[in-house]
Amino acid sequence: MVIKNNTELWEEKSALKITRLFRRFSARVYTAGINELANMLKEKSQSILTNTKKLSFATDSEMLGPLTKELKEGAKELDRLASELSDKFMIFVVGMGKYGKSTLVNALVGSKVAEVDILPKTWKIDIYEEKPGGKATVVYSEGHTKEIDYQKAISLIELEEQKRNESEKLIVTELGKMLPYLDSLKEKEEFKKALLKRHLYISDITEVKWPCEKRPFLSRYRIVDTPGLYQDTPGLESREDIRRYYHKAHGVLWLIDATKIASSSSKKIVDELEGALKKIGSETQNIIGVLNRIDLVRQDGDDAVEKVTKEAKRLFGHVFREIVPLSAKEAEKAVITKDEVLLEKSGLLKLLQEIDDVFLAEASSLKYKSALDGKRLIQDNLCQSINEYTERLVKDKKQYDSLKEETEKTLNELRQSFTAELALFLDNYTKDVTANIGKLAETLLRPELSESAKERLLRESIFRETYFVNYLNSWQYKMIEALERNSRYLIKKSVFREFENLSLQSVLLVYKEMKPEKELATGSLQRDEDFTIASVLTFAASGLLLGPIGLVLTGITGVTGLLRQIYVNFYKLPRLRSELQKSVEIITQKATDELLGSLETGLTTIAEKIEKVREDTYSFLHGPSIEAENVGKILDTIRLIISENVEPEFDLKKAIGGGEEIELARNSN
Repeated sequence: MVIKNNTELWEEKSALKITRLFRRFSARVYTAGINELANMLKEKSQSILTNTKKLSFATDSEMLGPLTKELKEGAKELDRLASELSDKFMIFVVGMGKYGKSTLVNALVGSKVAEVDILPKTWKIDIYEEKPGGKATVVYSEGHTKEIDYQKAISLIELEEQKRNESEKLIVTELGKMLPYLDSLKEKEEFKKALLKRHLYISDITEVKWPCEKRPFLSRYRIVDTPGLYQDTPGLESREDIRRYYHKAHGVLWLIDATKIASSSSKKIVDELEGALKKIGSETQNIIGVLNRIDLVRQDGDDAVEKVTKEAKRLFGHVFREIVPLSAKEAEKAVITKDEVLLEKSGLLKLLQEIDDVFLAEASSLKYKSALDGKRLIQDNLCQSINEYTERLVKDKKQYDSLKEETEKTLNELRQSFTAELALFLDNYTKDVTANIGKLAETLLRPELSESAKERLLRESIFRETYFVNYLNSWQYKMIEALERNSRYLIKKSVFREFENLSLQSVLLVYKEMKPEKELATGSLQRDEDFTIASVLTFAASGLLLGPIGLVLTGITGVTGLLRQIYVNFYKLPRLRSELQKSVEIITQKATDELLGSLETGLTTIAEKIEKVREDTYSFLHGPSIEAENVGKILDTIRLIISENVEPEFDLKKAIGGGEEIELARNSN
C-alpha cells in the first residue's frame, strides 16, 4: 500500500478544487450560452420555414417536393434542438444491431419498457422519460405531436412496421419481375432506386416518448433506445441509420460485445466503430463505452474480465471517455428482482457512477456542444441536398430551353422546306398551264367538239388535272410523314425523367399507380398498353388531307362554266385565254392557302403536344418551368440562411473573474 505525504494530498485536493471550480463557472457560462443558442436556433428555424413556404407550388413535384419536405423537417429539427436544450439530459444507447441495447435500457429505467431481441424496420427512436398520466407522445417528421394511450401507441407502431414490411415485399416482387428486361447495370440500379423511392414506406413517425414511473435515474436523465446502426433492407441496399437522430444525443452509451474483443473479429469491431463515428460526424467527448456480455467473459475467470477490459481500453481508449464492463442481462434481472448482490456483480452501479461523473458534471457544456454539433449536421445535410438538387435543376432547365429551341428550329425548317417545295411546284405548274393555254385554248372554240371532249381537253391537256392532284396528294403525305417522324423524335427527347438511364417503359412501370393529377406527361403516354409513344401523335388522313381533287374540280368547274359563257357571249380567243389564266391563278392560290394552312395546323398541333410533354414532365419533377428562376433564388436564400454560422461565443476568463457577468457575442463568422 502506497502512503501519500501531505504535499501529495494537498496537491490532489487542490486539483480537485480547481476542477470543481472550473466546472462550476463553466456550467454558468454554458447555461447562458444555451439560452442564446436556443434563440438563434429558433430564429433560423422560422426563417427557413418562411422561405420554404414560397415553394408551396411544387409540393407534389417528384424532386423538388421531397426537398421542400426535407427543408421543413430540418427547420423543425432545429426548433426541437432549441426546445430540448431546456429538457433533461438525453442519453442515447447505441450499438451495432442486437448488442443488448434494449436490455440495458430496461436496467437503467428499472422496468421492462423496451422489447428485447427485436430489430424494428421502421426507423424511429424510443425516448423513455419520467412522465405522469400514462400517455405516449408520438412525434412526426414535420414537427407536430400527438398524445395517445400507451396501448394505442403500441398498436400504431405495429401498424407502421407492417406497412414497411409490406412495401419491402412489393419492391422485391416488382424488382424480380422487371430485372430480366433491363439491359444495362445502370438501368437496373436506377430501377431499384426508383422502386425504393416510389414504394418503400417511410414512416412519418420519428420518435415516441414513452411515459415511465418515477425512478432515480429518470429524475436526472432521459434514455433513448435506438435501432441498430446500419440497418439494411435485405436485398435492396436501402440504408437508414442513426445519422438522422444522433445529433439529439447529449451523451452516448455505446455498446460493444465483450466476447468479441479478444477474438479475430476485434479489428472488424474497431473498423465498424470508427466507420460509424465518421459517418455520423461524432465527437467522442460525450461517449461512454459499455463492454456488454461481460458475464460470458467472466466464465473464464476474473483474469479474463480484466484482460478483456484492458484490451478494450487499448482498442477504444481514444474514442470513449470511459469504458465500463457490464452484463446488461444481469443488470436488468437485478433491478427487477431487487437483487443487490447481482446488481453489484453486473457492473450497473459502476456504470451509473460513471454516467454521473462524466455526464451530469458537464451536463450544460455537453448539451450545448451537442446542440451545436446537431445544428452543423443539419445545416450540412440541408446544404448538400440543396446543392445536389440545384445542380439538377440548372441542368434540366438548360435542357428545357435547349429542347424548346430545337423544337422551334426543327418545325421552322419543316415549314420552310415544304413551303419552298410547294411554291416551286406551283410556279412550274403555272408556267406549264400558261404554255398549254397558249397552244390549246383556240381548240376550245371549235364548234365541232362536243362538250365532253372540251372538258377532257381542259382538264387533262391544259390544266393537267391528274398530275396536279397526284403531286398535291404526294406533298401532303410527305408532310404528314415528316411531321409524325419529327414529332415522335422530339416528344421522346422532351420527356424529363428523374433517372436518366431508365427507359420510358421502366419509368411508367414504376409510376403505374400514379394519381391522375400526377400523370407523367400527356396521359397518352400512360394509356398505351405497350408503354410506347407510337400513338402519341398520329395524324388521320381524313383530318389533314384537304381533298385537292375536290379543290381542283371546283376550279375546273368554274372554267367549264366559262366555256358555256363563251358561246352565249361570243367570247373571242384573247378573252378566253385571259379568263383561263385567271382560273389557274385562282386554283394555285387556293392550293397554296389550303395546303400551307394544313401544314401550319400540323406544325401547331405538334408544337403544342411537344410543349405539353416537355412542360408536364419537367413540372412533374420541378414544378412549373416558369418558376425555375424563382426556385433557384429561393433556394439560394435558404442556403444562405442555413449556412450562416451564427453561434454564441463566450469569454470564460471574464465569466470566472467577473462573477455573474457572462459576456456573449455573436460569432462574426
